[in-house]
Amino acid sequence: MFNTPSPITELEKAIGQYGIYRTFLKQSNPSQQIYLAIAQDVYQDFFKQPAIETIMDDHQISLLVFEPHNEEVVLWIR
Repeated sequence: MFNTPSPITELEKAIGQYGIYRTFLKQSNPSQQIYLAIAQDVYQDFFKQPAIETIMDDHQISLLVFEPHNEEVVLWIR
């Protein structure tokens, strides 16, 4: 995900899925927090752009940034 010719299209899909999952989670387990998991390189190359950060803030999307080779979480962003 996000390594396609159109990362904005991938972002649109991810925001839509995130919203749907968040809505269902509110009904089944309202105290549970949901995160969008993204690879560290995608975070650095795409999600650190000011416009993308604004979109994440506007949609109140929490991020889990991971290092795929080590399968290690490197950052939690709420």
